[in-house]
Amino acid sequence: MKTTQKQWMERGGWRSISSNGISDKAQVVFLFGERKLLTDKERIHEFRKFYPNSHIIGCSTAGEIA
Repeated sequence: MKTTQKQWMERGGWRSISSNGISDKAQVVFLFGERKLLTDKERIHEFRKFYPNSHIIGCSTAGEIA
């Protein structure tokens, strides 16, 4: 299994924390975040561009996961 990690910050938007170049090849993506972020259609649309061919599984969190 290969992993990539991205983080979204209100200041600066999306940034890669770690990457192995599999973004467009990813089959399954786990998305964790606060409910506000997970219901923001613009953020989800941006996220979908990173992983266009993947199944995205999301979950809200009580704290930030990084």
